[in-house]
Amino acid sequence: MSDRLSNVLVPLLKGYVESVPGLETAIISSSNGSCIAQYSSAERKNGQGHKKDSKEESQKTVVVASFFPFVAEQVSKLCSGNVKSLTAFYEDKSLVHVNLSPLVVSFIGSSDMSTGALTDSGMLSRLEKGLGPLRSGCPSF
Repeated sequence: MSDRLSNVLVPLLKGYVESVPGLETAIISSSNGSCIAQYSSAERKNGQGHKKDSKEESQKTVVVASFFPFVAEQVSKLCSGNVKSLTAFYEDKSLVHVNLSPLVVSFIGSSDMSTGALTDSGMLSRLEKGLGPLRSGCPSF
């Protein structure tokens, strides 16, 4: 990712991570699963900003980012229209994917993360507005 793009996207993700209780990581990826930007609260604690924590964490991020397109395709077979978001709850984690085609924003947090805050219409509007230039393919950052 270019430094110029990183300088815009990482603070955007950092704002979400810091404002939603229980949210630990936010990832912007392409619809094919390629990671464009990410921010983790663990990185903040380590003072590393947008750098990845470890090789293992980076590999998990790639898997998480590539998860949405496949699940969305299956869910769309229910004929209820395009998938706007998907939420999954695990024993110790929660996961929210938001579809902003051609981008996917993934949020990973604790099992008690405020998932409703991430799928709130106001939050989704902020995401759409913040990522508008990137979504249109003409970033003017």
